[in-house]
Amino acid sequence: MRGVIIDLKFAVPQLQVEFDNPGNPSMPYRVDFCWRLADGRVIVAEYDGMAKYADTGNPNRASLQAKLDHSRTRDRHLTEQGVTSLIHVFYEDVVNPRRLENKLGSAGVPRLQ
Repeated sequence: MRGVIIDLKFAVPQLQVEFDNPGNPSMPYRVDFCWRLADGRVIVAEYDGMAKYADTGNPNRASLQAKLDHSRTRDRHLTEQGVTSLIHVFYEDVVNPRRLENKLGSAGVPRLQ
């Protein structure tokens, strides 16, 4: 995904930026891609694999509902810490660069000249 972002001439993001996890301070959140802009906006893009939601075969893993609840809580915590745009990107967005371009552009990720 990082390579496609660069190929599309968007600003290069920071990788694995940490944010506080109010529910477990010893385990901060790490976002996949982050842009901290001069005007104060913070844009985050998360590359989401569907396998983590679909795998219900292991009874020791959280249910689909618990995984979705965790994801929503995480998104809320990030927003509460100043993330102004949060994009969830899927494999289909990366292999179809126009989809990724639309998501990044809509979120306000700057383009390089």
